[in-house]
Amino acid sequence: MRPLRAAPRGRRAPGPAEQILGLLDLLYRAAAAGTAWDAFLEQLGVVTRSEIVPFLVWDYGRHDGQVLRVFPLEADMVAEYQGWAPKNAYVRQDPRLQTGQVRVISAKDSFVRDSEFLNEWLRPRVGVGHNLASCIASTEAYSVHLSPL
Repeated sequence: MRPLRAAPRGRRAPGPAEQILGLLDLLYRAAAAGTAWDAFLEQLGVVTRSEIVPFLVWDYGRHDGQVLRVFPLEADMVAEYQGWAPKNAYVRQDPRLQTGQVRVISAKDSFVRDSEFLNEWLRPRVGVGHNLASCIASTEAYSVHLSPL
């Protein structure tokens, strides 16, 4: 987890309500024009004190995930994640997250703690373990997640 950024000199830091409104503004711009996704994910990382913020789709039929966007990972790390996605213990949890649900998943949770995904990729390569899992949409076939780590 990283500390929140300090406010510029002479300005007070935005409060929680202002941070949420700022996030919503970025989210609407991203959804409408497709131009603010990186800014939205970066700000979501600041608000949640997260190191990385993936936006991904999980396909339950293929047992595989696809990263739509992630901040701040470089393209080579995103490509590396694609190889590890089928082992993503956070998304493969039971019971599944349903649309609108948010759950804090600790790296100490039994289904994550001993997983290859955490111990061989996520922790050594990215340096994180806890996940604020949020489900944007869920069907029998797939789910869409914003998951600050």
